[in-house]
Amino acid sequence: MDYPSIKILSNDFTFLSELDVYTSLRFKRAWQSYGDFEIHLIGQHPYAQIGNYIMIDNNADKVGIIKSVTHNAGPEGITTTLKGYHLNGIMTQRIVLPYTDNANHGYFCVPKKVAGQAVVPAPAETVLKSFVKACFPATQNDPRHIDMLIAADQLRGNKTVWLSRYDQLDEVLQSICEYTDVGYKVQLDTANKTLVFDISTGVDRTAGQSDNSRVIMSTEYESINSLDIQDDKTKQKNVGYAAGVGEDENRLVIAITNDNTMPAGLERSEVFIDCGTLEAAETDESLSLSDEGKHKLLDYKTQKSITASYNFAGSFTYGRDFDLGDLVTIADRLFCIQIDKRITEIEECYEAKSSSINLTFGTAPEHLNRVIKSFLPAVK
Repeated sequence: MDYPSIKILSNDFTFLSELDVYTSLRFKRAWQSYGDFEIHLIGQHPYAQIGNYIMIDNNADKVGIIKSVTHNAGPEGITTTLKGYHLNGIMTQRIVLPYTDNANHGYFCVPKKVAGQAVVPAPAETVLKSFVKACFPATQNDPRHIDMLIAADQLRGNKTVWLSRYDQLDEVLQSICEYTDVGYKVQLDTANKTLVFDISTGVDRTAGQSDNSRVIMSTEYESINSLDIQDDKTKQKNVGYAAGVGEDENRLVIAITNDNTMPAGLERSEVFIDCGTLEAAETDESLSLSDEGKHKLLDYKTQKSITASYNFAGSFTYGRDFDLGDLVTIADRLFCIQIDKRITEIEECYEAKSSSINLTFGTAPEHLNRVIKSFLPAVK
C-alpha cells in the first residue's frame, strides 16, 4: 500500500507545507466519538505548530488538529513528534450549558419542554444538531462561536428525548449516538474554508442485504488477518435506582432497566443514578425521570467489541468497499459466529517497513478518562 501524504494547513485552512518524509504515522477515526493521531518526523518543521491542521491524502474525513509538538535532540539529530485529535475532538472543547429559564428544572433538553405542550421525541439528527448549535452559536461575536456550518437536518435516526446539564459535549453526543445507532463527523470543507458538522448513518454492507455490495470480514476469506473478541461485564449494571426530586427520605427514587423484563437474582446488578430534580411522571408533558435514568444506565453496559487486522491484499479495499460506520458481516468458523456489526473505529498505522489498519466493530473500548470519570461523584 502507498504511504499517504500529509499536508499542514493554517488555522484559517491555508496550505502551508507538505510532509514528504516521516518515519511513523498513526491516525485513528471513531464513528461515535473522536480519534487521535501521532506523527514522527526527522528534523524541525516550521509549520508543525500547535493549532495548525494536518490532512491525510487530501481527504476531508482525515483531518486533525495539532495539540502537542515535541522536539528531541539525539545522536542521530533532531526529531519532531506531533500529536493531536481528529476534527471530531473539537466537541471536547465545550460543555452543555442549561437553559437560563425554568424549562425542565434547568436542564438543556431536546425537544425543549414547554408548559402545556406535549414533549414529542425527535429524530437523532435533530437532537445531535440541536446540542451542537447550542454549544457553537452562529452569532459571530459570541465567545463560543467558531466557523463551523451545521449541515441541514434531514430528520434521520431513531427518535428520542435527551437532556444534559454541564456535561462534556463529546460525551453527550457519544451517548446519544450509541442510544440511537448513528454517528457524527466534523469535516473540512476546503472549497469554502470552513468546518462542517453532520451525522453519519453508515452503509449496510451485510451478507443478508442486496441493495449494496456485501462485505464479509473473515480470516477464511482473507479479508482480515486476525480477529479478537471481547465480552466484558466488569462494569455492567442492568438496574438503576434513579433519584429525582426531593431530599433525604422525601427524595423520589424509582427502579429502571433497559432490559425487556426487570432482572432478578444473580442476573440483577444495581447502581444508584443521580438525576437531579427530574420528575417521575410518565406523561406527554414531562421529560421523565425514568427516561433519563435509562439513558444514564447505558454508561454501565456490557463492553462487547470485536477487533481485526485488515488484510491489504484481501478481498475488499478500504475506503472503496467499506469505511467507518458501515454495517458489515463478521464470520469465523473457529468462533462459530456470523454476526452483523458496525465499524466503529479505524486506526491506520504506517511505519518505515510496515503498515497496518486495525478495525473495531461494535462498542469501542472506553477511553481512560471516561472510565475514571465514572468513579468520581459530581454535583451539577
